[in-house]
Amino acid sequence: VVSTNISTDWISLRIIIYLIQKIIQQENIMTHRQSSLTGVYERRIQGFAQKEVGDLISALISFRHVLRVRMHHMDTPPFSSLRNVATAHNDIADVLDEIILRLNDKNESLVQKYTAEAANHRN
Repeated sequence: VVSTNISTDWISLRIIIYLIQKIIQQENIMTHRQSSLTGVYERRIQGFAQKEVGDLISALISFRHVLRVRMHHMDTPPFSSLRNVATAHNDIADVLDEIILRLNDKNESLVQKYTAEAANHRN
């Protein structure tokens, strides 16, 4: 009788350990998904803050990162919508337009480069 109880207890303990491992794996997956979405939102806010203080190159880098993540999540969960991707493109084009205004035709090659890139992000 004693050996049967020990065997049953051992099986119950293994089942509990298995379930705990599955819960931990699910929490890790959900944490990863949340941080991915949260990171994009935070990076976009950071880009706007950088743009506001005049750090346009850093803002451009932040918005390009947001676009890369949004494009990656077009076919990978958590999914991005076409609207999210279009918004990311518009954010980049707006920063490029601001850079063009600040250049004020001082460097014609950069103005042409950024004008072309802004047009590419608007289409």
